[in-house]
Amino acid sequence: MKRREFFQRVQPAAMALVTVPSGWNRGARYEGISQSERGVKIHPFQSQLMRGFPTPEDQIVTMLSSQESREHLVWAHQHMSELCATQPISRGNRPLTVLSRNIRNMDNVKVSGVTGDKTSLIKVLIETYTDAFLVMRRGKILTEQYFNGMKPESCHHLWSLSKSISVGVLFNLIERGLVDEHEKVTGYLPELASSGYEGATVRQLLDMQSNVEYDYGESTETDGLNVGLSKGEQGRHLRAAGYFPRLDGEDPVTGQYDVYQTLRSKSNQTHGSVFHYKCSDSGVLGWICEKVTGQRFADLVSRHIWSKLGAEQSAYIVSDSNGTCTPYSGISVTLRDLARWGQMHLRLGMWNGTQIIPRRFIEDIQQNHDPTKFTEDSWLSPYVLPGTAYRSQFWIPGNKTDAYYADGAYGQYCYIHPESETVIVRFATQSKGLDNPEWLKIMASVFADLVEVI
Repeated sequence: MKRREFFQRVQPAAMALVTVPSGWNRGARYEGISQSERGVKIHPFQSQLMRGFPTPEDQIVTMLSSQESREHLVWAHQHMSELCATQPISRGNRPLTVLSRNIRNMDNVKVSGVTGDKTSLIKVLIETYTDAFLVMRRGKILTEQYFNGMKPESCHHLWSLSKSISVGVLFNLIERGLVDEHEKVTGYLPELASSGYEGATVRQLLDMQSNVEYDYGESTETDGLNVGLSKGEQGRHLRAAGYFPRLDGEDPVTGQYDVYQTLRSKSNQTHGSVFHYKCSDSGVLGWICEKVTGQRFADLVSRHIWSKLGAEQSAYIVSDSNGTCTPYSGISVTLRDLARWGQMHLRLGMWNGTQIIPRRFIEDIQQNHDPTKFTEDSWLSPYVLPGTAYRSQFWIPGNKTDAYYADGAYGQYCYIHPESETVIVRFATQSKGLDNPEWLKIMASVFADLVEVI
């Protein structure tokens, strides 16, 4: 979707729906068999941002201005390739995997609302600033809806959900004997021998259990503007990644690998003792993948995962000025392609006759997670369900189901529930001042409710 095609029509009614007929122009890159769009709903949206020739200064969106209003944030999430340097994650040349449909009107299905009371699904989606939403049950799409200017061909930024996609590359390298998950990180990256990563194993980074200091500064995970200006470790990290301009005095050519070498360990913890969420652990894992293969990370994701899904479109990933990708936060994809990825996990890594992710790693996520690693020192621990665990860059909710999920800042989710054969995908732009960390609990409850009632 081009920069000025974001808002094409002004719709008269805020909640009116446009039903998209089969054959509607999706702009998909695959030119063979088309994906049916029967029953797709597009909720109208209007905005004056990024329109006009030239665009008025107060309507231009940048990463630093993306928090000025919710409309700014919405536009940024759908156009990250125009705000940052990116690399393509090619879909390859495999035929499109067509998703079957069993469309239902789920708007009035009762789920837990933001206040804890039961309310309609559509009300929850609107109140939690949803951009797109899809539910699959037993391989068929039950509902597919787009809000805030999104369309089926729109790519949406995933933030930390990227970690769960990226880790599939490492799973394959471990399976092929190129990486040992119990080996020390410095066995692959001697450059980190003087950093806080000295002594940590690959498995400890997979589970976010390194004792590396990674300060989020004066921000929460969803407060992008403050992160960009923070002098803490995450602020330095994201500026080096190319998300935000450098602060005065910062080296303009410092890359992410340089930042990882400067990180230090916490004096009161040891590797493997406590879960503490940090993007640097995932970034170092991506560096290992590049080091042992000699290939850039975007190409590895394409080769091992995206080119095997039968995706409708190529994805893309943010990269720094040195060409280093951001496997911890940088991927943008379409709604249906993320559903394909989720459905592949539901089938234990098997998709179209190909084992894309080794089965044992998916089973390990479900069976070997350890909620005791969450402590008061664990970032985000007050905002997740009691009993929640983290394993191999995936979350396992503490609500006694067999579900696991991938999520990212601003409300991105891919929820996988094997027992009911359900995959739920959601994009959102929960913005500064409107976001609530407690929604981590709320959305986990919404998904669990949906599994029970659909």
